[in-house]
Amino acid sequence: MPVLPDATDAAVPAGPKETTTAAFLSPEAALGRAAHPLRTTGPRGGLAGLRPFGRMVGDARVAGLGEATHSSHEFFTVKQRVLRYLVEEKGFRAFAPEAPWSAVERRGAPD
Repeated sequence: MPVLPDATDAAVPAGPKETTTAAFLSPEAALGRAAHPLRTTGPRGGLAGLRPFGRMVGDARVAGLGEATHSSHEFFTVKQRVLRYLVEEKGFRAFAPEAPWSAVERRGAPD
């Protein structure tokens, strides 16, 4: 049977794993490096502040937007602005909102 080197004998290279571990040790620092603050959350706010989001979307043709709570005014106003950005800046032309099944039943399901 071959003898495997002990894990303590091997040198551990510094690299992305080390950086990832540091990010988990300090979530505030990781968030500070990744966050892009918005000047406004209003639906009529300018779109320039959403450019970091546009870089994340890249050339994608499908984007999913969720919210932490349902029916919260603030999430809908921000989402309206994000949808406007996707249409005006990224060329999106269709969206499919999440809705409860009861809303579909009231309006009638498509044939």
